[in-house]
Amino acid sequence: MSADLNKPVETGISVHDQNATDAIASPEVEHTAETIIDVYVDEDHVILSKDHWNSYKEAYDDLETANNQFLALLSAKTALLRSLKHKVAFLEKVNKELTAKSLKLQNSLDQSQSKISEFSLNESLLESVIDELCSTLRALQQPTRDSEQTNADQDVIMDSGEESSEEE
Repeated sequence: MSADLNKPVETGISVHDQNATDAIASPEVEHTAETIIDVYVDEDHVILSKDHWNSYKEAYDDLETANNQFLALLSAKTALLRSLKHKVAFLEKVNKELTAKSLKLQNSLDQSQSKISEFSLNESLLESVIDELCSTLRALQQPTRDSEQTNADQDVIMDSGEESSEEE
């Protein structure tokens, strides 16, 4: 079968009744036992009996049904794939937003921990300053107590001295 690539390929099916000279246009017509079916593709011819034609026709119909089922399944899978692509795109968008929010929360947490550390440091520093002030205040109050004691002792001595001069 040598076909010229520029020449259109002619395909078709013709049905001939051996007792008639005219071609029957459709293989769907009722055939007699003598019906011969001539299948041709371009210049190559295949001659089939009616029984062979019926089995090939059934096989062709089964193939066409399977093809239609395949196309329906392919269409359903394509729709499912399209739906999944939309869902994946949506989930990627949500993931991106959640990642951004997570980073913001992490930054906020880091800042809060930094401020807590700073506050703890300031609190420790404040406690040490308060302790130092208390020590200084105690130290300042100590001489006052000593001087109050000295003054009280002097008052007692003076009172004793006055009493002794009065007795004389």
